[in-house]
Amino acid sequence: MKKLIFTLATLIVFGSCRTIEKMVEKGQYDEAIIYATEKLAGKKNKKTKHVQSLEEAFMKITKRDMEQIEFLNGTEKPENWDRIYDIADRMERRQNRIEPFLPLISKEGYKGFFEFMKTYEIKTNALNASAEYHYSEGLALLDLAKLENDKSYARSAHERFVEADKRKPHYKDVLTKTKESYDLGQAHIKLEVENESLAVVPQDLERIILSMNVSRMNTTWRKYHTSDLKNVPFDYKAVVNLTSIEVSPERETVTHHEDTKEVKDGFRYLRDKKGEFVRDTSGQKIQVDNFVTIRAFVSEIFREKAARVAGQIEYINLQSGDRISTRPLNVEAVFSDYASSFRGDRRAICKHDVNRLKSYPLDFPNDFEMILDATENLKGILVDELRSMPI
Repeated sequence: MKKLIFTLATLIVFGSCRTIEKMVEKGQYDEAIIYATEKLAGKKNKKTKHVQSLEEAFMKITKRDMEQIEFLNGTEKPENWDRIYDIADRMERRQNRIEPFLPLISKEGYKGFFEFMKTYEIKTNALNASAEYHYSEGLALLDLAKLENDKSYARSAHERFVEADKRKPHYKDVLTKTKESYDLGQAHIKLEVENESLAVVPQDLERIILSMNVSRMNTTWRKYHTSDLKNVPFDYKAVVNLTSIEVSPERETVTHHEDTKEVKDGFRYLRDKKGEFVRDTSGQKIQVDNFVTIRAFVSEIFREKAARVAGQIEYINLQSGDRISTRPLNVEAVFSDYASSFRGDRRAICKHDVNRLKSYPLDFPNDFEMILDATENLKGILVDELRSMPI
């Protein structure tokens, strides 16, 4: 009980320390304004000290914000316009919080004075100046991209134009410049397949590989293609070079084993060590389950065949002719199937063997079918590989 009283007393003391006046003294002006408006909300008899504290907090933080805006504006650094806008926006939200209470008069008749700043004008000027800054930066970067044929400059220019449009939608010809920088910043990549293996392969092997949905690998700045583009030169080439296509021999293995199991088979009378029947309290012979061992002789056929496709993918810069990187590709397709038959008691067959009971395993696929299966697997690997292309 004493502990509870002490805790409540501590909370009361702590709560009493949280006053608007102390927040103002500590320079916590926004916190003081929020706390004061919460205290004043819905009250008819407003305390003079609360009105005065709110007045003081608002005056001091407004003065501080205006001085900061004047300083940032005086440095003549165009990158400061975003900061000026943020300060003005914060001032506006603060004024909107206080405005519903105006005129603010205490129960003693004290009327608070709150001088509101024209934040709309400040924000509008800041947005216009910021949009012009980002737009001008974008133009300079776009010129560099064209002069040095450097896509990184075009992408940076695109970011600037997007920022300019955010601050002032449809500013000048920003939409046209945004598209121009986007088009210039994109890297167009041609995907090709070369078969340098000595294997005889299906004629449509290359078509199967190139039939993959290359749009899945596209990013904002990377676009893959499997056919030529009209009036758009390729920047890079990704060449899938198949160096080895192998199909293993057909392998068939026959094995035999025995499955056994203990099963219940009727009952028997329980005997003791002397061979005498064991009886219950009523004199009746005690019955127990009788178990016997059953057997099944299982013959299993296992068929297996595999195809392996190996090679590499090369990334080539078509502007310079340089090979950016070369990465290995290895993929395999495996066919396997089982068939099992038995002699004896079916109940003895384990679950593993029961699932394989059938007369014959599936026929071996031909070599071309195996190669096509491996090619499909290769397409899946290419998706991940092309997504991580180092450009």
